[in-house]
Amino acid sequence: MTALIAALAYRDTVTAEHSRRVADLCMAVAGQCMSISEAYLLEIAALLHDIGKAVDHEVEGGHPAIGADICKRFNEPEEVLNAIAGHHGDIEPTSAYTLLVMAAGATLLFFAMHLKAMRNEILRRRVKSLRMAQVERTRTSSSSSQTGATDTISSEQQP
Repeated sequence: MTALIAALAYRDTVTAEHSRRVADLCMAVAGQCMSISEAYLLEIAALLHDIGKAVDHEVEGGHPAIGADICKRFNEPEEVLNAIAGHHGDIEPTSAYTLLVMAAGATLLFFAMHLKAMRNEILRRRVKSLRMAQVERTRTSSSSSQTGATDTISSEQQP
């Protein structure tokens, strides 16, 4: 299992980090309602759920099925294989492990998507604020130059 996780980290660090976060979230849940052995299986399933991405460009098929096939060769338990193959909902979940890995992955993707949207909104507001400041500066500088010209004309007309 360690070799598989290392291979994923070598091939795709973003996916490896995602898998670690999914595992961390799953373990937070497991600590509340699972035995140590159940929590261990859940952590393995979460860490390996995207392992197929390490080779999906070399092998035909989706990464959940590819990952399950790889892990089957390493004799991972059926619950782990089902969680890997089913984390996108492509197959029927047969255990709570699959549902927890699906939920943790979806939760993290949901937060990542909203974080990106929030960053975009902050950037949009900053750009709008800068544009408004630039318009105000242009308006102010053009009105002060017009006022200065009027003052000069007025002083020239006086005896």
